[in-house]
Amino acid sequence: MFESIGLDPGKIQLPEATLGPLISTVILIGLIIILRTLTARFIRRTVVSPELRGRLLVNCRNGFVLLGLLGLVFIWGDQLRALALSIVAIAVAFVVATKELILCVTGSILKSGAGSFNLGDRIEVKGLRGDVIDQSLLATTIQVPVAEEIHLIV
Repeated sequence: MFESIGLDPGKIQLPEATLGPLISTVILIGLIIILRTLTARFIRRTVVSPELRGRLLVNCRNGFVLLGLLGLVFIWGDQLRALALSIVAIAVAFVVATKELILCVTGSILKSGAGSFNLGDRIEVKGLRGDVIDQSLLATTIQVPVAEEIHLIV
């Protein structure tokens, strides 16, 4: 079956850091299944009231699911920590890479929200005076009387 998709189970090798938690996970799941089955059988045999029996079975199931999740977090904690660190590093790299774009967009929002200037107004930015001839989300174009158009990123 595995050969038809090009996968040989004998050649699959797991790193040492993964093999231990994987075995612990299988043992944990096996123990939880056995304990849940024994507990459910005990509840079904001893509790007479159907309402109480149903409530106990649901609470028992939910408790074992919670126990299993906590066990998995403890078993795979180091790998989860490394994964979280990788996700944070990717998020920081994304923010650093798009910093200028974020600054331009927030500046444009601030500029339009404050109503600083409109098309046709004469403004001065860093010593350059001119008339605003175009505004977009990422740039404001002013026309300087003496020179050509200058695109300013505000």
